[in-house]
Amino acid sequence: RVLYNAESGKFIGNLEAVAGNGKPNSESIFPTPNQPALTFPIDSPLGVAVSPSGEFLYVSDVFSPSSLYRVSLEADPRQNRIVRIAGRSETGGAGDGDDAVNAQLYNPNTVQLDSSGTVLYIVDSRNHRIRRFTVANQ
Repeated sequence: RVLYNAESGKFIGNLEAVAGNGKPNSESIFPTPNQPALTFPIDSPLGVAVSPSGEFLYVSDVFSPSSLYRVSLEADPRQNRIVRIAGRSETGGAGDGDDAVNAQLYNPNTVQLDSSGTVLYIVDSRNHRIRRFTVANQ
């Protein structure tokens, strides 16, 4: 897609999808290993954060299921890959101190990386808390 300035009619840039297939995740599925990010149904993406290197995009999905995903950002978006890094199929607040993919989230909406890019803070809104995720093996 091409973006134009509505007032001047001048070209101002291109817009392209980097993740999500444009459909809701009505079956609450998780991405398969090495799944192309443009083929995965991200239900309700709300928060995003970009790693300091620009290699990864972190996406919070507030519904179906409440999860956090990491998307590899490639020059060609068709090569982007998506992986679940936190959250499981049931919403809730359990799992602190455990592997993040076994933890329950409940409407994670905002995500923010620290300046080193190694700690991701998640606003877990329906659990009424801020949770910390330590980024490993980027």
